[in-house]
Amino acid sequence: MSPGTRTWRLPPPGFPPDELCRRAGVTPLQARLLVNRGITDVDSASAFLDPRLVSMADPGAMAGMEQAVSAVAGAIAGGRKITIYGDYDADGLTATALLVHFLSAVRVHVDWYIPDRLTEGYGLNGHALTRIAGSGTSLVITVDCGTSNATEVDLARRMGLEVVVTDHHRVPEDSRLCCPFVNPNRGDCRFPFKELAGVGVAFYFLVALRAELRSRGCFNDCEEPDLREFLDLVALGTVADSVSLTGENRAFVKFGLSLMERSRWWGIEALKTVSGFGNRAVTSEDVAFKLAPRLNAAGRIGDSKSGIRLLLAREPLETMAWARALESANRKRRVEEQRILAGAGRLAAATAPDRRTLFIAGKGWHRGVLGIAASRLADRYNRPTALLSVAGGMAYGSARSVPGFDLHDALGRVSSLLDGFGGHAMAAGFSVKADRLAALEDSFEAVAAEAMESPPPAPEMLIDAELTLRQVDEGLIRDLTKLAPYGEGNPEPRFIARSLRVIGPRTVGRAHLKMEVGDGAQVRQAIGFGMAGRMPHDGALVDIVFTPEVSLWQGGSTIQLRVADMRPCTP
Repeated sequence: MSPGTRTWRLPPPGFPPDELCRRAGVTPLQARLLVNRGITDVDSASAFLDPRLVSMADPGAMAGMEQAVSAVAGAIAGGRKITIYGDYDADGLTATALLVHFLSAVRVHVDWYIPDRLTEGYGLNGHALTRIAGSGTSLVITVDCGTSNATEVDLARRMGLEVVVTDHHRVPEDSRLCCPFVNPNRGDCRFPFKELAGVGVAFYFLVALRAELRSRGCFNDCEEPDLREFLDLVALGTVADSVSLTGENRAFVKFGLSLMERSRWWGIEALKTVSGFGNRAVTSEDVAFKLAPRLNAAGRIGDSKSGIRLLLAREPLETMAWARALESANRKRRVEEQRILAGAGRLAAATAPDRRTLFIAGKGWHRGVLGIAASRLADRYNRPTALLSVAGGMAYGSARSVPGFDLHDALGRVSSLLDGFGGHAMAAGFSVKADRLAALEDSFEAVAAEAMESPPPAPEMLIDAELTLRQVDEGLIRDLTKLAPYGEGNPEPRFIARSLRVIGPRTVGRAHLKMEVGDGAQVRQAIGFGMAGRMPHDGALVDIVFTPEVSLWQGGSTIQLRVADMRPCTP
C-alpha cells in the first residue's frame, strides 16, 4: 500500500455576492473565504467576524445544569470539601485548573485528581474514588470525563460521595447515570451549540454557578471572580481538543488568545517560555503545535499530574521546574512517536492495497503515543487506522478515522470482542485480549467494507483561491488575520500559485525544505515542513499550495509561503 496522493480542489468559479462584501464590510477575497466555509449571509458573516461573549447561549439551556449547580452550591454553603476529577489531556487539565482556580477564589476547600493514563486509564475508577473518599471529600465534580462511568458513579455513591458530571463526549444510548449530569450532547439537551470542549462545558457550568452563588450572597465577603480572566485556560483546552472553532468556541478562543499574550497564570507563561516565544501575539496555531503538545506530553509519556501542577503553580521557580519537565517529556514523546511511525509505517506499506483499514499491532510501543502515530498514518493513507501495543496477553489500541467513517459506531459493532472502548467518531481507544486480535482485525475491516469504497478515494486538499505572488502582500495577510482564529471548522486559508521557478532549494532543521519561488514578477521565500524528501531541483517549475504568513527572524519580519503541497508544473 502506498500513501494516498491528494486531490487539489478549488471552489467553483464565480464571485461572492456583492451584498456580502458591501454590508459585511469585507474584501472580495474575505468574502470568498467566508463562502468557502459555508458563511453566505450577512448576519452569519457579522457574527463570525465579530464574535462576542455577550452573545453566548444561556447556560440554563444545558440539560442537567440546574441540578448540578444546586448540588455544588449546596456543598459550598455547607463548607464541604470538593474534588475536581479531570482527564489527563490538555482539555481535561485546563478544565480542572479552571474549576480549582475559581473555587479557590471563593474560598472553597478544593482538591483535584488526575488519573494515570497507563495504570488507571480514562475516566473514573474505583481505586481513585477510594482515595478521594478517604481524603475527606464529599463531592466530586468530573470535567472532560464521566459520561460513560455509570458503574463508577454508583460505587462513589455507596462510598458516601456525591458526584456531578460535566463532560462533552458522546452519550451512550443505554446511559444510566444517576447523578447531576451536564453534557450538551445529551439527547434531551436543548443547548444550541454541541461542539464545546470539556473545558467549554466547565466554563458554562461556572457561569451558572457564579450566578447562583451571587443570588445566595456568597460574594458579600469575598470578591466575585471575573470569569473573563479565565478565558486563556478555556482557549488552550479548546484548541488542544480540536473541536470546531465556530460558535461559542470562536469567541472563547479569540478572547482567550488575547489574554495569553500576558497571562495571569504562571503555568501558561512558563509554557510559552519553554516553547521559545518572544514578545508576540499568540495564535491558535501556536497553541495547537507548541503549547498543547507540551501540556499533553505529561499524560502521554511522563507524570500525568505534572501538567495540572504547572497550571496551578503560584511561584515562578516551581512553575519553570514543571515546565522544563513537560519539555523533557515532549522530547521523549517525539522520539517514541518516530520509532512507532517507523515500525508501523513499514507494516502499513506492506498492507494489501484493497484494504479499507490499517490495523497494526506491535510489542513495546508506548501506549501514550499510539494516538498521535495513528493520526499521522490515517492522514497519510486516508484510511481508518488502529495502532495497538501488545503486552502481557492484552492489547491496548488507539484509532483515528477519516471523514465519513464513525469510529465509535464501528467499535460498538465489534464490542463483543473488546474488553472496553470509548471515544467519538474520529478518535477512539479500546482494549482487547491478545488472542482476539486476528478476529478483531477481520471484523473491523468488515465493518469498514460496508461503509467505504475500495480503495478509498484520494483525500482532498481544499484550496480557497488561486493567487499570483504579487497578490501575496502585507494587506492580504491583514485581511486573513481578520478571519482568525483558525482551526477545526475554520481551516487556515490555502491558496495555489502556478508555474513558479524554484530558487536555491535546501534542507533546514531536521527535514524541512527551504527555497525561494518566483513567477517572473515577484520572488517569495517558501518553507515546507517535513518536505525535504520532496526537494525539487534548482530551476524547476512547480505549482504549490500554500498559506502565507509573516516569518519573524532576528528582529526582522518577511512574508513567507508555508507550503502544504507541491507538484511539478504541467504545461
